[in-house]
Amino acid sequence: RYLPERRLERELVARFEADVDMIVAVLTARNLDRAVALVRLSESIKGFGPVKEAAARAAASRHSRLLADFLAVSPRTPMTVDYRKRRAAVVA
Repeated sequence: RYLPERRLERELVARFEADVDMIVAVLTARNLDRAVALVRLSESIKGFGPVKEAAARAAASRHSRLLADFLAVSPRTPMTVDYRKRRAAVVA
């Protein structure tokens, strides 16, 4: 229904929203810096076409590391938010 680039954008938005939901659930002064780094990662995804795709791949790799760092200092296991389910609701 949508072009691949538009689908990527919708998936990125859904992932960002899921991250924010998870961060809000466990945010403390101790993990604030890591939370900010995780949220600001979306700012690195710019451009169009192959440039945006490459930036999204690089951000996905960094996202895994930042998320692990954030969860390592979080006080409890956050509620799991599956961004793919959220994406399905956005795309439909």
